[in-house]
Order: sequence, then C-alpha cells, then structure tokens
Amino acid sequence: MEKADDTTQGNTSLAVPVTCTLNPLLPGATYTVTATTRGGGIGGTLTATCLFASVTVNTYLFVTSIGGNYYTGSSQSLLAVYDPSLGFVTGSGTITRNGNLAEFGFNAKYSSNGTLLANVLYVEHQPTGDVVVQSVATQSLSIIENLAAIVTKGVVNGTGDYTLITTVTDNGEPGINLDLFGLEVRDSSGAIVSGLTFPKTRIIRGNIQVHSSKRNN
Repeated sequence: MEKADDTTQGNTSLAVPVTCTLNPLLPGATYTVTATTRGGGIGGTLTATCLFASVTVNTYLFVTSIGGNYYTGSSQSLLAVYDPSLGFVTGSGTITRNGNLAEFGFNAKYSSNGTLLANVLYVEHQPTGDVVVQSVATQSLSIIENLAAIVTKGVVNGTGDYTLITTVTDNGEPGINLDLFGLEVRDSSGAIVSGLTFPKTRIIRGNIQVHSSKRNN
C-alpha cells in the first residue's frame, strides 16, 4: 500500500492495524488475523503479510482492511483452498428466477496432473431475450461433502470480463426439488452484478451430483 501523491508526504507506517479476514462461501469457519508489517515511513511503501494456519477446504472472500486513526481502506479478492483428491461435480437442470425459466449446466474436476477442467453455462430466458453467462477459463473447485463451489472467468452474452462463482448442493436423488444451484457474477472491478447474482435456488428439473471422497452417506 502506498500513500497517494499530494502536496504532503504521509507516514504510511501509521496505516495499522491491517486485518485480513477469510469469509467462506460454503458453510465453514471464518478466519481473521492481524498482519505483520514492514517498511513504511514518510512517502514509503508499507508491506503487510497475513499468515493463516490450518485453513480448511473452501472458497473464501479475502478481505483486507486498515484500521487505526490515520488511514482507512479495504480491498477484497477470492481465495480458494482445495484438495484435488476430493472428487468432482457435474449437473444440469432448470430453475425459476424472477418468474423466468433459467437453465444451467456445469462440470468440474481435477485431472490426474492437478489441472482443473471446468465448464459453466447459465441461460436465463428473459422477456427481452436470453441472457447467456458462460465460463471461458477455470480458476478453482472446492468440495465439502455434498457442497461445491466452482470459480471461473466468464462472459455475458459473449462479451466482458467477469468472475463467476457457482455454488451447488447435492441433496440426493433424483435431484428435482431437492438440489440447489446458485450463481454470483462479479465484474472486472470486483463489484457484484446484482441482476445475475442469486443465492442457491431449488431446481425444478435436472440433477446435481457432487462426487466427494469424504462425503457422509
């Protein structure tokens, strides 16, 4: 972090405490630590380091904030903690959102060399025309028993630079009226696209399968 250029150089060593928090997207623990800092000074750069121990598998919203009496600010990004051996997920189906039918399909798994292979497609049939959300690059897959979170880069109607966070719950067979599908879309600045973001919703057609090696049956 650096003091913005102005007529007076600030003392960035006063930009403390720096707090780092991991907020889970799937059910799980929240982790908070206070960063260690080095550097800073008049017009200098302050480097903050956050160390987390024994963080469990999940996808987290990583929030950094500055406290104290001299500086204020915060930032956020996504952090995935995953275990490639835990399994894979696949599913397709239909939900109702805002009175409109919407269809989805996805699959995600880690190959034998640890590479993530994933695809996500969501099509919402709105009165003004279809809105198509599609992944173009993979980022992470986190599995906790019957829950999963898939993070990908994506486009909306073929354009843009978005982050797609797909969350699903496999509540058993046959899936219809049991399984849940949710989507969060963030633009290139990290802001949530509210018109395309919704919590996990019960599917009315289809099936979601979370194949987890540590699932409790």
